[in-house]
Amino acid sequence: MYQGCIRIASCPPTAIANAKRAVDAALTEDLTTGLRIEDQLLRESLAQPVARQRLQAIIDAGAQTRDFELGAASKPPAREPSASPRSVNRRRR
Repeated sequence: MYQGCIRIASCPPTAIANAKRAVDAALTEDLTTGLRIEDQLLRESLAQPVARQRLQAIIDAGAQTRDFELGAASKPPAREPSASPRSVNRRRR
């Protein structure tokens, strides 16, 4: 579980906030609206430069190859979170 926490903490704050918003939408909206909101939030997250860098790193490591997807290829380790605390804006309902 600790590794999962490290992995989440290493994500950009915008990506974490958007993931939380997508979960909220899935719980409170109808399926079509929830999926539309999730798609919009994913696109917003992927538009961030840090997301593009991380995606490129995983592709460079072999993502979307058979060995990588089956776990035979090594995957890059999660980055340690920065020492300074980051606040994540949360949408309140």
